[in-house]
Amino acid sequence: MRKKAIFFCLILWICIFSEKEYDDAYYQEEKITSFISDVIIKEDGTLEVTENIRVFSNGTNIKRGIFRDFPLVYKDKTNNNVKVDFKILYVMKNGFDEKFRIEKKKNFIRIYIGNKNIFLKPGFYAYQLKYETKREIKFYESHDEIYWNVNGNYWIFPTETIECNVFLPYGALHKGIKFDGFTGYYGFNGKEFYANIDSTLEKITFRSTRRFESYEGLTVLVGIEKGLIKEPTKKEKFEYFLLDNKDVLFVYAGFLFLFLFFYFSWLKVGKDPGKKTIIPLYQPPDNLSPSEMRYIMRMGSYDSKTTSVALLNIAIKGHILIEEKDNKFILKKHHAEEPKQMSNDEKIIFSKLFSLVNEIILLSSNYEIMNNAVKEHSKILKEKFNEKYFFNNTKYFIGGIIISLAVIIVTFFISEKMNPIALFMYVWLSIWSVGVIALIATGAALWKNTVKNKKQIGKALFITFFFIPFIAGELFGIGMLSANSSVLINVAFFGMIILDILFYKWMKAPSISGRAAMDRIEGLKMYMNTAEKSDLAFVSSISHNEKEYEKYLPYSVALDIEDGWTKSFTRNMGFSSSAGEKNYRPAWHTGSYAGAIAFSSSFHSSFNSAVSASSASLKHSSSSGFSGGSSGGGGGGGGGGGW
Repeated sequence: MRKKAIFFCLILWICIFSEKEYDDAYYQEEKITSFISDVIIKEDGTLEVTENIRVFSNGTNIKRGIFRDFPLVYKDKTNNNVKVDFKILYVMKNGFDEKFRIEKKKNFIRIYIGNKNIFLKPGFYAYQLKYETKREIKFYESHDEIYWNVNGNYWIFPTETIECNVFLPYGALHKGIKFDGFTGYYGFNGKEFYANIDSTLEKITFRSTRRFESYEGLTVLVGIEKGLIKEPTKKEKFEYFLLDNKDVLFVYAGFLFLFLFFYFSWLKVGKDPGKKTIIPLYQPPDNLSPSEMRYIMRMGSYDSKTTSVALLNIAIKGHILIEEKDNKFILKKHHAEEPKQMSNDEKIIFSKLFSLVNEIILLSSNYEIMNNAVKEHSKILKEKFNEKYFFNNTKYFIGGIIISLAVIIVTFFISEKMNPIALFMYVWLSIWSVGVIALIATGAALWKNTVKNKKQIGKALFITFFFIPFIAGELFGIGMLSANSSVLINVAFFGMIILDILFYKWMKAPSISGRAAMDRIEGLKMYMNTAEKSDLAFVSSISHNEKEYEKYLPYSVALDIEDGWTKSFTRNMGFSSSAGEKNYRPAWHTGSYAGAIAFSSSFHSSFNSAVSASSASLKHSSSSGFSGGSSGGGGGGGGGGGW
């Protein structure tokens, strides 16, 4: 009886102890107790890697076994793809072959180790993976290098010990080597490791000196003298590049397709009719107003100067008075003794400005009035000339934009490792860059005007400081692209933007009648550019000469030759540009300018800027090798977890 009681107590004690041990194991954290990697560098550049991973499982994440992720694509120094070969040799658990399966992801593979139908008991397990990988060696001019991420920075478990044994090619130690290592989270360059060289086995051992938390890792770097590892030939490297970078090939094929699309579209609809021989004309052709001439020559591109020459011509004809006071321009309704007939487009802008008021100050506070007048003025010019004198061929330009965006989006989806940030930056910069180019062009034009009118320096400085944040945004976007996408893809992308901008302009084409009108306008411009005293039908009266000058002045402004026209006329009227120059005081303007040349140089740039400012809204935008290394860099790496 006593023996039975002792036996019963012994069984009870064993059960209680076993249950307690089970409970202790269950509540102990899952972790990697040791991660030991042996890396053998072969002379052909192949790496033979054996990973011994000892883990503790409590059944939370490690239920059936572990999984190991291994990257198949990494980026070179110019962000081009480099694909590595990977082959599993065997997988073991606790010294016996273990079942595994491989699941291929976009740019890495995941190796599931274990049987989906068998659940592990809590406890310690030793896994061993052996695999081969190629194209992990980096070849430089001075040395060859293995830059190896030992355990990867994406394990969800902490790791108590990490060790890496790098077995070098025969003779490497005798010829000299360099080595280094980095620890910590991805991008960190901690030094919590030590290394020692075993000259007998020709290996370098790297061993961590602390516990690593989840997502921390060890990366090692070993430099070897050239010649010990077979380097691929230039032909092989080029073939590798073509195989690895199908996205680069696609984007350049897309660039070529875009160019051919634009080129053949230009041949079809964008090529200008032949230019005829230009004959000087002494009168404005076809009874065209200055605004109409500018609109035709710019093939429908309406700008602030199109507005200002209309207002200037209306003033010269005697319907408004332009008063300049305290650096402000005031347009006043005026009735001259003998006003001249306004053209239809001039009547529109006049009626929109003065239907309710008798004067208007050219300030941004009057934006709505000015903008309404500009819209109506642009509308009547568009109705009269678009699709008759020239064709914008906008649908072909839109087709090019669609092709550009499609190429970038498809490139993203076929790319092995393009960051989604890069796709966003491509789409964003496609729009942002066009705006930045327009801002730079505006700023350049303003600075050009400061040569004629020093009063514009303040505005030029303001605009320059205004668009600095936009340029900063452009540079930021380019920097983000450089960090997240291939340099070659970026070059093709900006090439497509340039093609879109250039062909937007080149696709515009005059009709036959439009080309004929342009030739006649060129004839008037030729006359105004080359006018000499003997060519001008002058009479002796200076007042009549001033009227002749004023008659053509808006046309010279519209054709961007006002300074030359003014200088030519001043000479022919007997004026000089010296301090003794006779004062030129037009009846349609009151201001401080003395002399025709001074008036021309300062007035037109100031007046045009005032028109531009008053017709544009001022709303503010609401957006505005051994040389280094880090943990997580190089080949290998990845991470893992339990399943």
